[in-house]
Amino acid sequence: MKAGSLNAHIARRLLLLIGICIVIVVLSTPKISHAATTDDESGAYIRIIHASPDIGIVDVFVDEKKLLSNFQFATVTDYIPIPAGSHKVQLALIGKGINAAIVTQSLEVKSGTSYTVATLGVKQSGFSFTVFADNNSIVDNGTKLRVYHLSPGTGTSEVQTPEQTIVNAISYQQASTYTTLASGTYDFKLSADTGKEILSSTVTLKPWTVTSIFVIGVAQGQPKLQLVTSEQQGLPGMPQTGSDPTVRTTTPPSWMFALLALLMVCVGAGGWRMRSLATAKIQKNPQDLRTAPTAEYMKKG
Repeated sequence: MKAGSLNAHIARRLLLLIGICIVIVVLSTPKISHAATTDDESGAYIRIIHASPDIGIVDVFVDEKKLLSNFQFATVTDYIPIPAGSHKVQLALIGKGINAAIVTQSLEVKSGTSYTVATLGVKQSGFSFTVFADNNSIVDNGTKLRVYHLSPGTGTSEVQTPEQTIVNAISYQQASTYTTLASGTYDFKLSADTGKEILSSTVTLKPWTVTSIFVIGVAQGQPKLQLVTSEQQGLPGMPQTGSDPTVRTTTPPSWMFALLALLMVCVGAGGWRMRSLATAKIQKNPQDLRTAPTAEYMKKG
């Protein structure tokens, strides 16, 4: 093989190996999974809050599969993806199993919609799930607030700041409309229908977020009345962050990195080896390098 042909062969081999490396890099680049955009028609999202003062630690089942274990009072989950349609949701005391469920209820969810599912009730009246459709959309860099009244026996309540009434006359098992506020720190005060302040909490509202305040517990008794807050990134959210309740990053498998490293080593070793062969060929037959241009010139002449 002449020097020119050998060099062309080397170039083709190197280009092929570099092309393979580029493909591996593209395939292994982490991708952001947009979980619940307003245009996402692939499924719905639910979050669950344990707000029943008379139920202890529980397991939660969806379509006869365990979704949550060791789920305690005053706990609220992140949004969880779920296929659109009808689902069977069940609640059982921890370790008792699905056959000992104390709540069995159907849940209908729509594509592209997020829901809050609250575990409610007391022993005297029984237990159930109450479902609220959520709206996590945000305009510009604002922030929104919503209050969920999940405290039995507290009566009609109001939520106020020193400057204004945020929620007026909300009853048990109801959620307020969304209130748009400027970001900042607020002192929220909960008062019952008697007008007497019964609870207060300081909450910081961040830009591009939706904050939920859950009123849970018992005003006079145990577990005591409390305000549980949950912050959720708004839709479409901060620039470059996507539009989901839960943005999940998919990490490429480690074998891709190993393969990429191996290919890069092959490129380097292959290039060095082919160049060495070419140099050895020329050193062995230097006339190939000297005569090739002359022969081409004589052929043209």
